[in-house]
Amino acid sequence: MDRLALIAALLASAAGSAAAEGPGTARIAVASDLHYLAPALHDSGPRYATLLEGGDCKNLAQVENLAACLAWSLAEGADRPDCLVITGDLTLNGERGSHLALAALLRALLASGTRVLVLPGNHDLSNPYARRFEGELALATESVGPEDFAAIWADFGYAEALDRDLGSLSYVARAAPGLRILMLDTTESERNGELGYPVCGGSVSDETRAWIGRAAARASAAGERLIAAMHHSLVDHNSVVNQGYTVEGAEELAELLAGLGVGLVLSGHTHVQDIAEAATPSGKIVDLSSGSLAVYPHLVGSLELGADGSIGYSKASLDVASWASSERPGDPGLADFAAKAESFFLERSAGMFSSLIEGSDAGGALSARERMELAALLARRNARFFSGEDFEAAADPEAARAESLVSRLDAGFLEAYARSIAEDETPLAWPMAGK
Repeated sequence: MDRLALIAALLASAAGSAAAEGPGTARIAVASDLHYLAPALHDSGPRYATLLEGGDCKNLAQVENLAACLAWSLAEGADRPDCLVITGDLTLNGERGSHLALAALLRALLASGTRVLVLPGNHDLSNPYARRFEGELALATESVGPEDFAAIWADFGYAEALDRDLGSLSYVARAAPGLRILMLDTTESERNGELGYPVCGGSVSDETRAWIGRAAARASAAGERLIAAMHHSLVDHNSVVNQGYTVEGAEELAELLAGLGVGLVLSGHTHVQDIAEAATPSGKIVDLSSGSLAVYPHLVGSLELGADGSIGYSKASLDVASWASSERPGDPGLADFAAKAESFFLERSAGMFSSLIEGSDAGGALSARERMELAALLARRNARFFSGEDFEAAADPEAARAESLVSRLDAGFLEAYARSIAEDETPLAWPMAGK
């Protein structure tokens, strides 16, 4: 049993029983960071191939299939959710063509009766890096601004919003009877044009915070439960990599939300599947970070909120094999997808760690063979970190060997990051359970 399934079991136990079917029960699917590039924006040529070689472990060549599989699996599944929440970075770099193509692809979910609620991420708006790829060239292509974003994604939350913030793309939507989601736009895209690159970090303005208070009051007056979703994290999910990933003024925002009765936030951006919590004077608040759909193991979360206040959560890799069997029979590129996706991630991670090791002062401390071994060990540890698996030493048979090699690295980013992903912890219970 993985750690998130264990947490779901502990939550059910703490609440006295699993969330029961009935009025007020809500099922929400959660995905994030699709980084979708429309097929029409590339010709599979050499410049596009170069793009695929980068990507920060994103399996960009498979994102079109992964997005199609996501829509198919939720529309055709036996336990269709009330809604799918996508917490930003819908597109690779904000290409207008990618926004339009992805919205068209996800309409199959709307047709099945499942709501889809979206937010922008730091890649999605006014992005100077928006490109199309032809032959050897990467050519500038149109991005979208906030108004265009809301228009393209009108049927995915904005047109049916119960409340809209005039100063951002934040809104409130009803995810299920008795449940509202505060969809918070934490992007800072207004500075992208001046800077010439998309701002990675995020924030929530004072004006939007005031709007949050009014929106929460309306939800309370209606007798409806309120949770939140946003692209950036509310709580650090890694002790080393958090600047630009955790929203600015996180402590104050956490206190605001907790004080308004919002105990659960869905986030993305980190590409890491993780659960973290923050203690505020008004109570604890949980931040559930969803891993990138574009990154192995290509996870989709399933959140169940019971009428009694109980919470259940599980996550699973997209079942590409079943989708391919139904929709793409005989496609050789999708044969053994899961094994290929894992190999892709491990190879890219090992390459990244190899570069970091070679660029550090570890050359004299580790032999060439040890450097290769350490890169492979850290790649496997990285895979477990990204997928939300437990990192306690007792559960990691390679921990002792990895530690012996890491201990010989000079202090620096590599050594700190290697230790941070081995020391990851998850709360054993959520404060919302049973409330």
